[in-house]
Amino acid sequence: MLVSLITQTEDLTIREFQHSDLQVLAQILAKPEVMQFSLDGVLSTEQTAAKIQIFIDSYHENGYGKWAVIHRQSGRLIGYCGIALEEIEGNLENELGYRLDSEFWGQGLATQAANACLKYAFTKLNLDYILGIVEPENHASIRILAKIGMKFIKKSIWCGKVVCVYKAIHNPELVLS
Repeated sequence: MLVSLITQTEDLTIREFQHSDLQVLAQILAKPEVMQFSLDGVLSTEQTAAKIQIFIDSYHENGYGKWAVIHRQSGRLIGYCGIALEEIEGNLENELGYRLDSEFWGQGLATQAANACLKYAFTKLNLDYILGIVEPENHASIRILAKIGMKFIKKSIWCGKVVCVYKAIHNPELVLS
């Protein structure tokens, strides 16, 4: 099966998921620190397989989804990043989401991945805006959203939790770095 390359950064390759990514992603999503701010908590291998299938289905249904993030130097799958449809306040919205293996935290890689996916959403998918939905306690994720130029717009309730909603608007005059 040919896997579509989405984009690359200096340190990362971002591509579509394939079923063969299951074991590595399952190890990442089984770590409590990685899943601390996940609605689902740590995932089993079966739950991770279902998540990968949702990602793959989204590629076919929407033309995008959450993508595999590969560390270029090591060739390792280190998590995911991408755009998914999420319902918030009764509306389906394009939301930027990411989750990286804790071994790779603190290196700017989540910021690189998020910025690359945001740029892809605006330049290739021609989306008008992207939301970021984050729990107020998730300070690392809030810093990432701010670094890539997303602006806080409001607090809301999402999946029964208080969240901060951030937004980036496509501006063709601005070139994302």
